[in-house]
Amino acid sequence: MNGLLLTFHIIICLFIVFSVLLQIGRGAELGAAFGSMGQANNQRGQATLMSKITTVMAVLFMVSSFALTYNSTMSQKSSVLDSAPLAQEAPAAMPVAEAPAAMPAPEAPAEIPRAAPAE
Repeated sequence: MNGLLLTFHIIICLFIVFSVLLQIGRGAELGAAFGSMGQANNQRGQATLMSKITTVMAVLFMVSSFALTYNSTMSQKSSVLDSAPLAQEAPAAMPVAEAPAAMPAPEAPAEIPRAAPAE
């Protein structure tokens, strides 16, 4: 159910984006850039088909958002930590291996013959 609702929600999102991008902007005339009231004092024209579609999509988006929120709060909560055992016994101490026998001392390096100083 939640997957179907999420798919519906994503499709509605895409339709809203496309319907908003296809609409013609209002108040985009040059007078609006220079402080003119433009269409602010005019009565709003009749709603076009695209604005009606956008309104319906926005309502469906809000309803699906509420439904997704409700489903996520009612779903069973689980955690990885819930299934993990609370306490585990420590493994037995490993026996310490006996130390190896003493190694013989290294042999002293042989004397390096030095050359006699040149006179």
